This record gives sequence, structure tokens and C-alpha cells, in this order.
Amino acid sequence: MLTNTELKKLEIELFEKGLSNLTLRKIRNSKICIIDNEVKDLKSFFDGLKTEGFTNLNKFKKSPSINDILNEHYDIILLDLNDVAQDMTEMDGLGVLQLLKQRNPNLPILVITGQNPSPEVRDILNLADGVRKKPVLASDLANDVDIILRYYHDKYWASILLLKELNKIDIELKRDLGFIKRVKLHYLRKSLETKLIKKEDDVITKIEKIIKILRSAKSMTSIIAKLSSNLALDA
Repeated sequence: MLTNTELKKLEIELFEKGLSNLTLRKIRNSKICIIDNEVKDLKSFFDGLKTEGFTNLNKFKKSPSINDILNEHYDIILLDLNDVAQDMTEMDGLGVLQLLKQRNPNLPILVITGQNPSPEVRDILNLADGVRKKPVLASDLANDVDIILRYYHDKYWASILLLKELNKIDIELKRDLGFIKRVKLHYLRKSLETKLIKKEDDVITKIEKIIKILRSAKSMTSIIAKLSSNLALDA
């Protein structure tokens, strides 16, 4: 089985190759929610992402309710921490981050902040999928979104993410799966690794078969669940 170190080398190869035009188009069509109390920053992020080719953007000076955000089925949230939800939670933007991740751990959230959060809130901040310090260039913001969403729109990045999660829960899977399913998973995993290394097109078939087995396992992670529900990959 590929170790995380070996998977990291494959990540470097994919990063150097770049994303396909089809994958980039899918990411550029993602539904994005931008929340920032600073009107100047809000306009800058909105206009900058439009310039970078993003087409489905919604911006708010104050955070909508948690239910409203979740009901919109955004692909990613860009969230400021300061004065965006003081009437909703005493922790302001951090509270929004925490509540959203409690309700939907699979929702990608990129924190954009000019603050230096204190060590006491580090655990909450670590819930974010990424943190970008202000000021932010539009190209850097677009790159951050690409990095976070690429796992759900590119079959090779999805393969790496799945294999890393399998490494993480390997012991639990031996406990949760019966013998026959463990054997099937072993051979599917080896096949996925081979096809990933060779960059073969049919890795998606292997991903889908592995996820089908994992659905019966109690140790299935939220990241694998998101892959399962969002296989809008570059086939």
C-alpha cells in the first residue's frame, strides 16, 4: 500500500502538472458564499473572483443564519471572523465556523481574516479547510479555492484523498469489515494505486467501488462521505 510519503510525491507531480481545463471550469462554476463585514474587502473579493472566472458568487456583509447557509448548498464558504455574526453568536465569525462544521463537517470553509486569533480559539480555527491572512490578492484567493475544491472535481486528486483517508482508518476498517469485504477492499485499493500512478482514466470506477464497500463501515470518515456525495469528477 502507498504510504502518505509516497502519496505526497504523487501530490507534487499532480500540482506541477496543474488542473485540466474541464476541472477548472467545474471549480469556476462552484457556488460560493463570501461573508465579510468590510465593504471594501467584500467588493474586492467578489470582483476579484469574478475576474478570475468564478461565475456563481453570493456576498454578505453579515452572516445569514446557519440554516439559510446550509439550505443554499454552497460548495465553499469564504468567511471573515470579525463583526459578521455578533447578533448570532458571541464568538462572531468563529462561532459561524463552529456551528457550520457541527451541522455539516463536509462543507469547505476558507477563513479570511486580518486578525491574529488567540491560542484559546486555535481548535475552532483548525476546523477551517484553509486560513488566508488579509490583505489577499485575487489570484491567491482563487488558488486557495482551487486547492480546497480540487479533491472533489479531479479524479486523481480524489484518488489521493481517498487513499490518505484509508491509511488513516486502516485499523478501524480491519475491525469493522468482514473478511470478504476486507479482501475486496485490499485488491480495489491496490488497483486504484496502480491506476493513479499510471494516471489511467478509469480511476473513478475504483473510487466508486471502494466507497460502496466503505458505506457499510462505521469508521467511514466525513471526508470520504463528502467524496461519496460529490463525485462530480473530471471523467
